[in-house]
Amino acid sequence: MSGQFQGVQAHIRSKYPKALYVHCAAHSLNLAVSTASNIKPVRNCLGIIEKLYVFFNTPKRNAVLLSAIENSNTDQKVKKLKRLCATRWVQRYDSVHDFIELFEFVVNALECITEWNDSSATDATLLLKSFDSEFIISVNIVQVKKKIFYL
Repeated sequence: MSGQFQGVQAHIRSKYPKALYVHCAAHSLNLAVSTASNIKPVRNCLGIIEKLYVFFNTPKRNAVLLSAIENSNTDQKVKKLKRLCATRWVQRYDSVHDFIELFEFVVNALECITEWNDSSATDATLLLKSFDSEFIISVNIVQVKKKIFYL
C-alpha cells in the first residue's frame, strides 16, 4: 500500500503531487508492537496471556473464573479472556486490556484451581508463579503503547 513506485501512495501522488504520505496510527501501532515482541519479556508476557486464555477455555475452569467475577462487589463489563490474534495487533491490545481488567479474578480463580486434585492444579500453580515483576511491567508496557498511539 505504501510502495513508493507501485503502491497507493504512488498512484495518489501521480494525480496529486502535493499530497503527503503519513502512516496510519493502526499501522504504526502494528510496527511498534511487532518490534516489541522481539523483546523477550514482552514476548513472554503475551505468551502467558495466551496460555491463560487456553487454560480458561474449558467449561469447568471458565466456570471458576465466572464465579470469581460474579461473586465480586464490582460490576464487570468484561466477563472472559480474549485470544491474542497473531495478525491484528489492535485485537492483541484488547486481549491485554481485558486481561488487566480481569487480573484480580484470574488470580482468585487460579488460586481456587490449585486446590484441585488433577493436572489443572499444577498448571494453575505454574501460571500463578509466572506473574512476577517482569510480567507485570511488560503487561503495562504493552498497554501503554496502545494509549500513546491513540492520544
